[in-house]
Amino acid sequence: MRETLTKSPDQLGSVDLSATIELTPPKITQAAVDSFRNATRSTHSAEIPKTFVTLYRRGEFDWLGRLNVDFKNLLHAEQEYDYRDLLQVGDQPVVRTRVVDLKERKSLTILTLHSDILVGEKIKVVSTTTFMIRNPRPEGDA
Repeated sequence: MRETLTKSPDQLGSVDLSATIELTPPKITQAAVDSFRNATRSTHSAEIPKTFVTLYRRGEFDWLGRLNVDFKNLLHAEQEYDYRDLLQVGDQPVVRTRVVDLKERKSLTILTLHSDILVGEKIKVVSTTTFMIRNPRPEGDA
């Protein structure tokens, strides 16, 4: 699915697009779940709210940093979650984030990131995020 990047090497630097960023957030505690429920007013379920996984997006922002993305040019295009199993209090998640697609158009770069949220070796949630990044206009373009 990965396409050839059309940015010049000096724009990209020495970023290895095949790398995976692996992060280990804190173990899920009841206090963390209660705090999230309170902050998001999630009272509809006794389970951990499905939106709780939004806490595990740091790898995406680490990728944006590696790619030197200027946040004033960043647009969030799409966020998708594939829930394969429920997270539980006591789970120790590991999040592995990688670039799955990077396309450059005339005025936009489209970046798609994929994060596996695992407990042990079991993937519990797969997150796919697409960002659009406005490319700066070359000098002299109107």
